[in-house]
This record gives sequence, structure tokens and C-alpha cells, in this order.
Amino acid sequence: MHMIYLIMRFLLAFYFSFLNYIIFNCSCVKNFMGLLFIQKTNIGNIDGFVGS
Repeated sequence: MHMIYLIMRFLLAFYFSFLNYIIFNCSCVKNFMGLLFIQKTNIGNIDGFVGS
């Protein structure tokens, strides 16, 4: 029984660290995509300004 408890604790700790890793990576990817999107809109605005 004690062994099962230790394994469960290990799995839970691993699961939570994995979850934090995924969430952190997702937020990094979102920020990166946001920066790309902002750059694209800025370039689009400059093109529109030059066109007019």
C-alpha cells in the first residue's frame, strides 16, 4: 500500500510539473504569435498609408 502511495505521489508531481510546462509554453507561443500579428498589422498600416 505504501508503495502505491509513493507511486501516486510521484505521478501527481510529474503531472503537475508537465502541466505547468505546457501552460508556460502555450503562453510563450501566444506572446510570440501576438508579436507577429502586431508586426503584420503595422506593416499593413504602413502599406495603406503609402497607398493613400
